[in-house]
Amino acid sequence: MSHRCIALCCQYNNSGDDIPGISFGETAEETLTSFVGLRSDIIEKSMAGGSDKESSALIPGCAECGAFKLDEWPVSSGLIHSINLSMYPSVCQCKCIYCPLIEGKWGRYDKRLHSQIFEKLFDTITCAQKDGMIYKGAHWSISSGEIAVHPYRNKIFSLIEDYGNIAFHSNCFVFDQGIADSLAKKPISSLNLSIDCGTRETWRDVKGVDNFDEVIANLMRYSSICSRPDQIRLKYIVLPNVNSYREDYMEVIMLMKRLKIKHLTIASDMRYVYTMSGDQKEELVACVGYMLALLNKYGLKYSTISMPGAGVTNNAFLYSKNIKI
Repeated sequence: MSHRCIALCCQYNNSGDDIPGISFGETAEETLTSFVGLRSDIIEKSMAGGSDKESSALIPGCAECGAFKLDEWPVSSGLIHSINLSMYPSVCQCKCIYCPLIEGKWGRYDKRLHSQIFEKLFDTITCAQKDGMIYKGAHWSISSGEIAVHPYRNKIFSLIEDYGNIAFHSNCFVFDQGIADSLAKKPISSLNLSIDCGTRETWRDVKGVDNFDEVIANLMRYSSICSRPDQIRLKYIVLPNVNSYREDYMEVIMLMKRLKIKHLTIASDMRYVYTMSGDQKEELVACVGYMLALLNKYGLKYSTISMPGAGVTNNAFLYSKNIKI
């Protein structure tokens, strides 16, 4: 297990092997020592005092990152404030059209569940908890495949039991009582679903499974349990000519109304963010622009992520102003 298994950033730069990270040590204590050392090194080298080029060049993965900046960082508590459990390969029942892990997308990609890596990760997190290294209000993102059917589901829930800020990323194929309990008892927790459509037919085309009605029923059931508004969060990954139909957009708006959701996250296909042609960007602008016009009409808010440059979002916003619905 010499390859890096713990990354120390949000992977904003999408640069693969350049992401700052560490491999597991022989013991959890050794792993934590490496983690603290790399984190301290990144902070020290990102302090103001040199040019961007000179300083960032010393931090693998940071030189080309749009989020990197030099600054006089304030004194930190040294605690871990964010943990993203997104270990792969992991179990998921979806066959999403945009997922690089489904059959044929990565060729000979090793899809076996590597139990030893999961167990070492859990040992490391447990050790950090015992040492008081994790902030009590830390944000946890549970996006490792589908938590409801994960072979380590119970272990993951035991790790997050004493924390209240949990973001579950689920396909909602299965209603999970653990997620429901979190939504009911922990007001800051959330359930995140990449809905990507509004009709049964498009759901089947995008997700590869014909169970749209069951998913919506589970979503409504979760919504009835929530302890506050907006704990359910929807995302729409716009795929021109796949899920870019007005009927789908309208149905998503109506679903948001039923669930009392006031915000939609709009994204584009990450596989092509950096390789889209001019024509493809124009098509994306038209699709996103129409969706923005609908959201504006019904008084709903939005945010955009994974767009190929600020130009797409800005042009889509301008496009939406010229659409009459």
